[in-house]
Amino acid sequence: MHLIFLTLATLATLQADGEITPAPTAPLPYEAETDHVWNWVIDGSLIGSTRVRIRPSEKVASEWILDARLRFSRAGRTIDSRSLTTFSGTSRRLTHYRREMRTGLTNSKLQSTVVTARFGTETTEVSVQKSSSPEIFDRNFTTGENPTILDSQCFEHWLLLAPNFPAERKGKIQVLVPTLQQSLELELEREVIEGEGADRLHRWNISHPTFEALIWVDEKGAVERYLQGDLDIQRQRVSPKPDPTEEAGEGG
Repeated sequence: MHLIFLTLATLATLQADGEITPAPTAPLPYEAETDHVWNWVIDGSLIGSTRVRIRPSEKVASEWILDARLRFSRAGRTIDSRSLTTFSGTSRRLTHYRREMRTGLTNSKLQSTVVTARFGTETTEVSVQKSSSPEIFDRNFTTGENPTILDSQCFEHWLLLAPNFPAERKGKIQVLVPTLQQSLELELEREVIEGEGADRLHRWNISHPTFEALIWVDEKGAVERYLQGDLDIQRQRVSPKPDPTEEAGEGG
């Protein structure tokens, strides 16, 4: 499997008394409370999608949640993953992460995995539990004051990383991969600027000894495209239909 390791419009909501109040402005370059979709394509065929909604936390007023759903099916293998990544609305610092993932062969019973990460002041506690084993695997990582996350097959975490890409052409970032209970150092290099005006994109090369990828990011840090090997993840510009299977949830 691939280890893939992004001008807000103000929405208006109608209150019960008829007054129109603006929806909150997300601390990332995407509309809040709106579905954003990136399609997974291999050899021109759609094999899956990541659907993301950025919304305020219902538990902590200053926190936001990156709520993502991955559905993937190829060569008889299926992934159905839901992740909730909670972060500060002011500093974008991570506070909590929870992922529930079901994987396996299509038309067979899927194995489930639950992954959690709690981000402390200097360390992060990661817990992984699989349905195939009663054992819970816990591990602590030293992640410092500003931890970063890029979980396996969690394209949505690039939405948190991209706005913080280095201002200079080159840089490095240390990312936590909770599902694999690993920490990786990635090298970033801005290769070229494509397009003009509103279509202007920065193309970055992402490299690690185990993989290499390209990512296209606009002037405000919004991710338009991700390319790794034969996997091409493209932002869907047509407004997606609501997913009837989605239910609101909180990390914690």
